[in-house]
Amino acid sequence: MKIVIPFLIVCVVFLGFTVYENMQLRDTSELLRLEKTKAENRVTELERKLRTEGMKENRDFFDAFLTYDSTKKRYEQVRGVTTDKGFRASFPYESQLSDMDGGISSRLLSQENYILEGAGQEVICMNKLVVNTVYDDVSSKSIFVIKTRLLKVDGEFLVNDVEFISSNMVD
Repeated sequence: MKIVIPFLIVCVVFLGFTVYENMQLRDTSELLRLEKTKAENRVTELERKLRTEGMKENRDFFDAFLTYDSTKKRYEQVRGVTTDKGFRASFPYESQLSDMDGGISSRLLSQENYILEGAGQEVICMNKLVVNTVYDDVSSKSIFVIKTRLLKVDGEFLVNDVEFISSNMVD
């Protein structure tokens, strides 16, 4: 009997210590789970922000590139939303067209923009565009698929490359 009482006391203390440690581990585990969830949410938010960063500038580029009343105005509008490389890619055959100031106009009717990749300072978009162009009172409607590459310069995204994938005239 002399051994049983100390043994029971040791068992109760051990059991109490075990329950206390288990509660501490559970609290720590809960804190770690909450911190992990917060970190995952932050990463998801940063990824979402990165994937949507540049999308407004991409849309602005196409508004400037495909909605104009004269080619001269078009060149001026596009220069503000592109790098020098992006401007040259937008107008590879610039030549004397920039001096024309009438007879041609264009309206961007619709655009669908999709981000293909977004990493740090660069965003790559695929764009489907429907455009109505009028030249000498003759109207035509076209669908273009254009890939753009935007580069972050001084805190804002500018179009740095333009690749025409396809174009089709529609009725």
